[in-house]
Amino acid sequence: MSYMNLNHTKFGELEAFNVIIEIPQGSNQKFEIDEATGEMKVNFVFKNLVFPFNYGFIPQTLGGDGDTLDAIVISSKVIPSASVVQCKTIGILKTIDRGEVDDKVICVPLNDPLAKKYNDITDLPTDSFEKWKELYLEIGRQKNKHIEITTLANKEEALKEIKNSLK
Repeated sequence: MSYMNLNHTKFGELEAFNVIIEIPQGSNQKFEIDEATGEMKVNFVFKNLVFPFNYGFIPQTLGGDGDTLDAIVISSKVIPSASVVQCKTIGILKTIDRGEVDDKVICVPLNDPLAKKYNDITDLPTDSFEKWKELYLEIGRQKNKHIEITTLANKEEALKEIKNSLK
């Protein structure tokens, strides 16, 4: 079986950037890219928890924690692990993980019907922030680490963060 090396995936453009999916919506398995090989590998399996969204990272960026920027990908369908999807941002979830900034860009695939519906965080269901807070508190509990969710910020803030993170 051959695997695609994801290490060479380009960023794209500010209004149409690439996201590499690590965790498909509905999964309890946390995949991570192996930086040596560029392949996806299972890093952790959660108990009684599934991701309510697709989750990944934006290549060619560097966030406050020294890793690529994380991405919450809101989609009408499950996107398989190791897929590369072109997205637009609608906001950012500000978090602190073990004392380091670990923000998550909230985005929507450009080819998804939800891209017309979601243009900023004000378009999200009103309980999104609370649900995500609960999710990350449980993730922290299961992984034995402290995660603090500070705020949900708009598209303009997300674009600033992405610009500042570009390598």
